[in-house]
Amino acid sequence: MEDTYARDYRQSRVSADRYADYVQLQSGSRRIILVEHEQDALKAGIMEFGLTLQEASAMLHRTAEEQGLALESQVEKHME
Repeated sequence: MEDTYARDYRQSRVSADRYADYVQLQSGSRRIILVEHEQDALKAGIMEFGLTLQEASAMLHRTAEEQGLALESQVEKHME
């Protein structure tokens, strides 16, 4: 009998990987994710990928960092 935790972990891992791909697409050909796209990505993480807000936010920031993408919201904070 398959372990429920293992099955749930695999499903959540696939969702997280797909969400990371989704985040990468938000930048388009630019190297920046605009604030509007950040919000859309967070909403999609919750509604489409089954992540919590905290998980979606962490994945958004981690993916941006790993892919060398700037988040407009972070750029604005550094300019204040």
